[in-house]
Amino acid sequence: MQENDLTLKPVATLLRQLSVPISIGYIFYTLFNVVDTFFAGMISTEALAALSISFPVFFLVISVSAGITTGSTAVISHALGAGDKQAAMRFAAQSISYAILASLMLTVVGLLLSESMFRLLGADDSMLEIALAYMDIIFIGAASFVIAGVLNSILTAQGQTKPYRNFLILSFFLNLIFDPWFLFGGFGVPALGIKGIALATILIESIGVVYLFKHALSTGLLCRECLSMLVPQRTAYWALSAQSVPACFNMLTIAIGIFVRMYFVADFGEEAIAAYGIGVRTEQLVLLPTLGLNMATLAIVGQNKGAGLFDRVLKTWKTAIYYSLIVTQCGAFLLLVFAKQFILIFSNDPAVLNFGSGYLFIAALSLSAYGLMFVSINALQGFHRPVFPLIVGVVRQAILPLVLIPLSLLWFSGSIFGVWWALFGIIWVSTLVTVWFTWNVLRVDN
Repeated sequence: MQENDLTLKPVATLLRQLSVPISIGYIFYTLFNVVDTFFAGMISTEALAALSISFPVFFLVISVSAGITTGSTAVISHALGAGDKQAAMRFAAQSISYAILASLMLTVVGLLLSESMFRLLGADDSMLEIALAYMDIIFIGAASFVIAGVLNSILTAQGQTKPYRNFLILSFFLNLIFDPWFLFGGFGVPALGIKGIALATILIESIGVVYLFKHALSTGLLCRECLSMLVPQRTAYWALSAQSVPACFNMLTIAIGIFVRMYFVADFGEEAIAAYGIGVRTEQLVLLPTLGLNMATLAIVGQNKGAGLFDRVLKTWKTAIYYSLIVTQCGAFLLLVFAKQFILIFSNDPAVLNFGSGYLFIAALSLSAYGLMFVSINALQGFHRPVFPLIVGVVRQAILPLVLIPLSLLWFSGSIFGVWWALFGIIWVSTLVTVWFTWNVLRVDN
């Protein structure tokens, strides 16, 4: 057995060992985006708005990268758990070529459709020019995001989460150097404006590819002599697609959900939009520790399912739920006690403060539901049951909001708190159904 075998150590120990480095890494990833936002604001308000409106389009790259990362982790960890190192090596190599082809398609589609997507989002001509200058570079360099994600999946499937953490920490500090350098120019580099922020991002991701590839080579699942394994194989691509495609579309439902919720919030004016944006960012920051727990659950469940250790699969899910509840309850306490202080960091407008603090109060009551939902979805993904999370994503992000938000607005006499409480009901209903389904899947197979 390998030293990093996830089928041997106590489940609780593995969850802590794998999740803590990932969570720390994602904190720095969030700070990376804060740096981009800060320097975009130094260009102009219009540049800052263009960067903000680029997020839903950028989410296409994030969705493809996250989906393939999730799918690759699931199939590689399953093969490792089954003791089939050759299959794991084949999937590792195939996932790289799969990522290359997928990212090339993403680049072509993105460059062709980005202008139409920005116009759909309401970008005027001047903002459109800035947004396209940023996103065209991101789409051209999309391969760096997707390949870095796949290399991380090769490591995570083996229980190695520290290399990706190290890269995310390094990327934050590199961004502090590259953003102002490329933005304002110097040392032989011309001032590139918003293009400089995009170029800095791609360059840092490319550095990550080299760094993570070196670590992946050291595990033995990748080797310089295994180039023939990169040639696409139908069976491997089918297995990767069966896991990755539903995960990609599940991520895309989040973008759909953003549009749907923003449609209702926008009726209450700019202050409500600002409050919702601040509230969601604050909520996401508090949920950061659960992201590491999600990836750890995926890898551990994948290996133990491959090994046929279904009792450990069930125990992993239950233990992850326990840890998730602890983390989210701590986060809920922070939101309940410091809701106004969180809003005041970004705005002192009385209306924004009222809307935002109300949102965070209700979000605090929803936080545990998000933790339970994410852990269960990743357990299902690791168990090779990726379709149900996609179904739940479509229902939660698109169907239920269109039904429940108008009803809730009627109940609350048109108050924005009708939107907030509708979101509370949607996440809890979706979570309870997901937990029930996960319990039945894992329990029956025991």
